[in-house]
Amino acid sequence: MKYKKTALFACASIAAGAFAYQQNHELQVEHITCINKQLPKALKGLKIVHLSDLHNANFGKHQKKLIKEIINLQPDMIVITGDICDRRHLSIRSLRPIEELINQLVLLADVYYVTGNHEADSLLLPNLLGMLKHAGVHVLRNEVALLEYHNQPFALIGIDDIQFFQNDQKSFYEMLISLKEQSKHLFSMLLVHRPEMFYIYEKVGYDIICSGHAHGGQIKINKRKGIFAPGQGFFPKYCSGAYEKNNATMIVSRGLGNSGHLLRLNNRPHIISITLC
Repeated sequence: MKYKKTALFACASIAAGAFAYQQNHELQVEHITCINKQLPKALKGLKIVHLSDLHNANFGKHQKKLIKEIINLQPDMIVITGDICDRRHLSIRSLRPIEELINQLVLLADVYYVTGNHEADSLLLPNLLGMLKHAGVHVLRNEVALLEYHNQPFALIGIDDIQFFQNDQKSFYEMLISLKEQSKHLFSMLLVHRPEMFYIYEKVGYDIICSGHAHGGQIKINKRKGIFAPGQGFFPKYCSGAYEKNNATMIVSRGLGNSGHLLRLNNRPHIISITLC
């Protein structure tokens, strides 16, 4: 009987380990058709891959699994909405998974990146930003990129995480307004790390917002709801997928990696493919 219980415990432990590995390492692709009333006709069909919250994670040797999924999506552009690094990683060597990913992404499409709260706390931020720029990533730190698709101009706007503003919401809000004014009344897409301030992004007048940070609520209850998210607390309002308010649409990534020793449950690493319509 003792050996039988030991064997059952061992089997249960192996099954639990396999399940935990699957939940935290097997990628999930979500396709979102973004319908926006303000969208110029020429921008219809623009495909964007949205990544967030890598936290130095690996997905296969040299990020093979992640790159394979993105190649299959054939994006016109790739956006990364912060926390590509984890502040707990302190060695230059820890940036290797990021470098391996970025060096391949830039061969697929133009890559645009904004910072998250982990970058604000990271001692490796200068090294990270230098590496990204050297690879050809467009690092948007409170900047407007004027882009074109099918000869139709639009504005891609990137703002630093609010932690770079000493968590001063007034200064952050003023920067959002200034950046919107620089976009010359074009259709505008905002890259920003935190989703909980959707009401501010919508109020300023951004058309589409891409964000991350919420990690899908860590333990996902259903397609849209999770248990806990930083900045929102328990049962967060914004943690996965598309949300609409008036004329604005916000698309929230559940992210790819984990911060610290937290594990995902019913919440696999998330790649979003957005098609404007």
